Amino acid sequence: MDPDTKDLVAAAAKGTTQAFLKPLYDIWDNLFLPYLEGRKERIADQLWLKRRENLYGLKAKWERFVKDAGIEPGPVSPKIFLPILDYASIEDDDELHTRWAALLANASKPGQDDKDRVAFAEILHQLSSTDARFLDLLYDHVWQQAFERYGVQGVTANSVQNIELNLDTVDMIYDSLPHGQHVKTAHLTFADDFEALNVSEHLSRKAVITRNCLRLGLLDRVLKLGRVDTSMFTANGIPQETFVFLTALGYEFVRACRCPQAESPQP
Repeated sequence: MDPDTKDLVAAAAKGTTQAFLKPLYDIWDNLFLPYLEGRKERIADQLWLKRRENLYGLKAKWERFVKDAGIEPGPVSPKIFLPILDYASIEDDDELHTRWAALLANASKPGQDDKDRVAFAEILHQLSSTDARFLDLLYDHVWQQAFERYGVQGVTANSVQNIELNLDTVDMIYDSLPHGQHVKTAHLTFADDFEALNVSEHLSRKAVITRNCLRLGLLDRVLKLGRVDTSMFTANGIPQETFVFLTALGYEFVRACRCPQAESPQP
């Protein structure tokens, strides 16, 4: 490599490094340095302005949702109301912010059972917008299957657990996400001990999403005798196929995070 080329490569590498580190420098300049210099008020003011803006937006969406659904808002337990306000105030994804407003609107319906809804804010807080879209698509697929099997009145939190999806179907649902929301990845497999989820050597986004939904109890899985496929063989040599199903918690959670007027009879 001639000297001129070396100089060009070195300059490009330096520019790339600076561009990569710029977000870190910005964080340092805007947050850590003011804190160390005793200007904590500046940080608090900036964060509060953002949180206040998010809360005004939450209120506007909530008002629109309850009005459109004809809901006469009732009292909401502080165990539900306060976490929603807290997490929504720091939400920087507009799609998830809208789900927070829907969650609050549904919680405002009179006569709601707060037993499971207390956990919904903590669950939503741990989902990305892609996680939520994937769960929405899976819910729609399961709802349609349950509707065809049981009829509209038979689609319940319990009956949807009978709709078991093999991993090919889960892959198909994931791959139907809008372009740019996913990447082609290796197939998922499950460990022989039935408790641990094994993924390919390069942990895929698809695996992370599915694993996160399993961890949160929104999905569950079961192993059954399946087709002869070496990727499904367990330690004792018996071919098993993994099926995933939407849990009752997952069913109720998805419904609670959708705009109230979109609930019935279609999902």
